[in-house]
Amino acid sequence: MLSACLASELTLLRQKVLLADAGSHHAFNLFYGLGIPRDYTTAEQLLTGDSKEIIVPAPLGGRILTFRLDAQVPGLLKSVGTGRSFQKLIREEARSDLLLINLDDDLECPPGRESLAGAALFPIFTHASEVLILVPSDRVGLRGVYGFLKRLFRLDLTLPVGVLFHQEEGSAPSEQNFKILERAVITFLKGKINWLGQILPSRTFYRALFRGHPMRSASRRDPNAVVLSRIAQGLAHTSPQPDSGSRVAHFSFFDRLACMETRQENPRPGYELSREEEAYFNRVG
Repeated sequence: MLSACLASELTLLRQKVLLADAGSHHAFNLFYGLGIPRDYTTAEQLLTGDSKEIIVPAPLGGRILTFRLDAQVPGLLKSVGTGRSFQKLIREEARSDLLLINLDDDLECPPGRESLAGAALFPIFTHASEVLILVPSDRVGLRGVYGFLKRLFRLDLTLPVGVLFHQEEGSAPSEQNFKILERAVITFLKGKINWLGQILPSRTFYRALFRGHPMRSASRRDPNAVVLSRIAQGLAHTSPQPDSGSRVAHFSFFDRLACMETRQENPRPGYELSREEEAYFNRVG
């Protein structure tokens, strides 16, 4: 949901957004979140030529990949090589201000259907300009997010990571949960995370989401609209700006993905918590 709403907010800021879903096979469907009545194209359909549609328009001028970025995609990209589909992906990314990738860290994907959070493909996210994490309000979810951060910071401690909390009625205050998570990240990982705010239960939030409209167009005073607008403005500010004086070499995300080797490894390296980390979360939970 967060990715769908951010994509709408960014397009309102005149950002050219290419949106991709790297979630698992039963995760939230971004097409439905953006009000597009269709399902994802499978890798098999693309390989056999049954479907040649790899990108479709999204509301407000954004674009969205028709297939999920799962563990099959590197093989798919290798198969199509320098063909038209691959070149179209490269062109679409090149003319985008932002490539926004929705990711869920699903622990129960069947073999061959892992999301990009899987061990083999996880390093691709070290090339991200920013990682945004929506944190559940319960302490079990807090522990799971910490495990995700542990894997992330093992690859690159310098990655900018922002956390946004989903505040539910009756749960501990988001600020309190952030301090618990931040203390663990600093103490055990020597990393840094940034507070982005909280998302509150709101009819306006879900109404805007399923109509495919930006939150700000639904209600400028809604607290969720304020938070999402601020995050979108921050992302727009960090996106590459035209520079007539120089040309920066660009290495495509899809180029990197096509070059990745999907080795069979421990599915969750670094995900398990140490005895000290377990004791910390047991104490605060």
